[in-house]
Amino acid sequence: MKRSVATRLCTLISLLFLGNSLLAHDHSANQEWNPYDHYPQYLFPNEPLAEDEIRIIALGTGTPTVRRGQFSPSFLVELGNGFKFQFDVGTGSHSNFIPLGIPYKDVNHIFISHLHTDHVGDLDAFWTGRTWGVHETLKVHGPSGRNAEEGTAAFIENFLKTYIWDRRSRQGILNPLGQTIEAREFDFSKKQVVFERDGATITAFPAVHALDGAVSYRLDWNGYSVVYSGDTKPTKWLVENSKGVDLLIHESFPSPKLYSKKIGISLIMAENIAQGVHTPPNSVARIFELTKPKLAAVYHLYYTRDIVNATWDEVRQYYKGPLVIVDDLTVFNIGKNGVFVREAVNAPHALPRTDPSAAGKGQVMEDKIPMSDWLKAGEYKFDDVDTELK
Repeated sequence: MKRSVATRLCTLISLLFLGNSLLAHDHSANQEWNPYDHYPQYLFPNEPLAEDEIRIIALGTGTPTVRRGQFSPSFLVELGNGFKFQFDVGTGSHSNFIPLGIPYKDVNHIFISHLHTDHVGDLDAFWTGRTWGVHETLKVHGPSGRNAEEGTAAFIENFLKTYIWDRRSRQGILNPLGQTIEAREFDFSKKQVVFERDGATITAFPAVHALDGAVSYRLDWNGYSVVYSGDTKPTKWLVENSKGVDLLIHESFPSPKLYSKKIGISLIMAENIAQGVHTPPNSVARIFELTKPKLAAVYHLYYTRDIVNATWDEVRQYYKGPLVIVDDLTVFNIGKNGVFVREAVNAPHALPRTDPSAAGKGQVMEDKIPMSDWLKAGEYKFDDVDTELK
């Protein structure tokens, strides 16, 4: 993904502000510790992760209107014990997954905050990539809704129905487990642990966003804690569950006046969006002040120089703690010395990592669905090319 000089400058400004507070937020840390002696300046594919650290990579940080320079929300989380998963899988974000060099087989869990398209829009791309070398079912964790048809289970059921032609075209050729999805729906209306594995705990709690059925998540592992707000207005649940966390990733739309001016919508519409279903900068600042995370991170903005600068100034009116405004490919390393922030290197023509040895493993292959004889007869064949499916 190529970025303009302006957007790269905004990223560097945000990181420079953070750099001054990198170790100051952890008074127990060694003040002489230099993160640049420990981490490369940029994250390159396949960089090892220390066994006791968490790494989070922003695959997408933007809005429902996807732009070439910024995709919709998705955050890849890697734990030092090898477990990897995603918070949301927003439209376009999968384009930033492949260049990281992570095999599809390593990511078998996705935690959905809610079912707006900008948070699930690349599920199809991620799922399709898995079909070519994964022999494990994809688990999609997500909230219930007001009724059964608005919940995650119904969404996955209808998703698979929508792609029935796609799935059947591969039947008998690829391992069927790579095409399966298991919906793990939970009650959105109460705080609860929705996943536990190897010492990692993921807790969901209600979010206030547009309709019943949105949640925020908290990750706890190895003494570290991360909260991902999903989309939400300020809530009591988020404040209760975010106090003193290592990293709080909270959404914010631009202030209504700026949003109205930049996008060309009415002020009333801008207020309904930025304040009616999202959190504006002056409100997210108060959330940070109430929770005092070791690092506060803002996402869901249109990442342009003027919007980033205006948001930074608005947040700083109420919150003076460690802060970064997140762009696609922002990387967080959380370790004993604090939180280090940098960018990932993106190769726009990187190839996907698959596991060819997975073919045919784990489940009996299904019979291929035959093509109609008259259609097969329309193929123009060349004598030296064997085109029969094996």
